Amino acid sequence: MSEIILHKWQEKALELTMRNDKLLINVVTGAGKTFATIYILKKLLHKFPNLKILISVPKKVILEKTWLPEFFRAGISPLKVGVYYGFAKEIAPITLTTNASVAKTPLDLFDVLIVDEVHNWKTPRLLKILDMFWFKMIGLTSTITDSNGKHIKLLTKFDYNVYSYNIEHAVKDNILSDFNFTLYRLNADRDFYEKYDELSSKMNFIVKKYGSAKRVMNLKNDNADKLKYLSLLFQRKKMVFYYPKRFEEVCKLIKNNPDKKIIVFNEFNDIARELSYNLLDYKVKNRVLNSDFNKDYIDNTLKDYKNGTFNVLLATTMLDEGYNLPQIDMAIIMSGNSSMKQFVQRIGRSIRKVEGKISEIYLLLINKTFEINGLKDKISIYTRVSNKYVDKVIN
Repeated sequence: MSEIILHKWQEKALELTMRNDKLLINVVTGAGKTFATIYILKKLLHKFPNLKILISVPKKVILEKTWLPEFFRAGISPLKVGVYYGFAKEIAPITLTTNASVAKTPLDLFDVLIVDEVHNWKTPRLLKILDMFWFKMIGLTSTITDSNGKHIKLLTKFDYNVYSYNIEHAVKDNILSDFNFTLYRLNADRDFYEKYDELSSKMNFIVKKYGSAKRVMNLKNDNADKLKYLSLLFQRKKMVFYYPKRFEEVCKLIKNNPDKKIIVFNEFNDIARELSYNLLDYKVKNRVLNSDFNKDYIDNTLKDYKNGTFNVLLATTMLDEGYNLPQIDMAIIMSGNSSMKQFVQRIGRSIRKVEGKISEIYLLLINKTFEINGLKDKISIYTRVSNKYVDKVIN
C-alpha cells in the first residue's frame, strides 16, 4: 500500500478500530471521516484478505458523490467495490448500499458493517441489523446525541465505545479553518409577538391536556388535537422564519460582501426562492439549490459555484449531509431546526481549511421565540473555538 499521512485523530481511530469490535466514531463534519474509514478498511483487508465489508449510507447521492470517488482516489480497484441498491446487485469485497436498501442485501455474506451518519439508525428495523454478529462494526457520525434521548439505544449497540473529535479539536489541530462568529438577535415588533404568543398559548392548551408535547406527538396521526397542534406549530415556525427583518439583514450582509463566496442555509424552499428574488434587486448573482432539482442540475450548480460563475448559494437542508462543498468565505444560517446535529454539520461544511483564511459565520434568530431554545449550548462552541465572537442585537 502507498504511504498515506494521517491526522493524529485518524491514527487514533485506526488504533481503536483494531482493538474494538464495535466502535462509534463521532467526528465533526469536514475533519476527514470518510478518508479515515477507507484507510481503516485498507488496513483490515491487508490483515484479513477474505473479509467482506458492507457500507450503508443515508442517500444514493452520498454513495455516488462521496464514497465511490474517495475509494478510487485511495487507489482501490473498482473491481473490489460493488454497489447494492435499486437494480444494481453487485457483491464485492467492499459493497456500498443505502439505508433504504440495506435490509434487502444478503447480510449474512458480510463480516464487517460500516454505517455512515449512524445517528439516522434509530428505527427498530435498522437497530435490529446492528444486533447481528459482526466481526467489526463501525458507526460514523458528526453528532450522536439528541435532545429526545433516542440516541441511548443506539449507543448500547456499540457497547459505549465512542471516539469523539469535535470542532474545538479540529480547529486547534489546524484541520478546520479559524472563523469569526456573529450572532444576530433580531427584535420583532409588537404585532409579531402578540401573534406569536397567541399561537403558543393555543399550543400550550393542547400540551397541558396530554401532559407533554411528546405525548401529543405520539397520538395517532388522525387525532384532531394532534392535527391542530401540528398546524399551529407550522404556522408559528413559518411566521418566525418569514419575518421580513430576517430577509433585510441577510440581504445587507450579502450586499456588503460582494467579493465573497457565500452560502445561506435555511429550512424551506420557498424562503430560499423569496431571498433569491430579493437579491436580484441588488444585482447579486445567486442560485437556489434544493432536492426538487435533478442530479445534473445540482452537480452543475455546485461546479459553477466553485468556479465563480455566481458567488451566493441559497441552500436548504439537502446540503446538511453528503455533499462536499467548495471552500467558502461566509456562511449565513438564516434559519434552521433546533438540533445540535444540523448546527454542527453546517458549521463543519463552512470552515474547510484554507491556509491564511478566516471564515465568517453568521447566525440569525428572532429574540423571545423558540429559536432561543438550545442557544446556550451552541454559543458555548463559539466562545471556546471562534477567533472572534460578536453578539449583536438588532431592533
